[in-house]
Amino acid sequence: MGQLSWNRRELVESPELGDVSLARPKGVLTGCLQVPRDLPVFDGHFPAIAIVPGVVQLGWVIGLTYRYGLASGPFLGVVFAKFRRILTPASEVRVRIGSGRVIGEIDFEFTSTNAVVSCGRLLFLVGCR
Repeated sequence: MGQLSWNRRELVESPELGDVSLARPKGVLTGCLQVPRDLPVFDGHFPAIAIVPGVVQLGWVIGLTYRYGLASGPFLGVVFAKFRRILTPASEVRVRIGSGRVIGEIDFEFTSTNAVVSCGRLLFLVGCR
């Protein structure tokens, strides 16, 4: 089995979003994301078929959350996450990231052709810059 060596930057740098919409004041980001064909994480994950690991998807959500100003405080953790379908190179998904029911929570959902690929809720510290 090959060793996986990812750095933090690879986990948090998300691909560019297309067709971006940021609704204010509700704080809901939507857009289209195309999975790059050459992500370093594909080397060895897995040999038969390249799959975007769940931790990378979480990293993308964290990066997009900061990039579009949906949170400014430190990331505290994952409340829950479900990975229902695999994401492969060149896949295209719709992304929805928005405020959760509780202050500091961010909900996310990746969908592809009307099916949920992954979803979850992350927690960020509020009132800290």
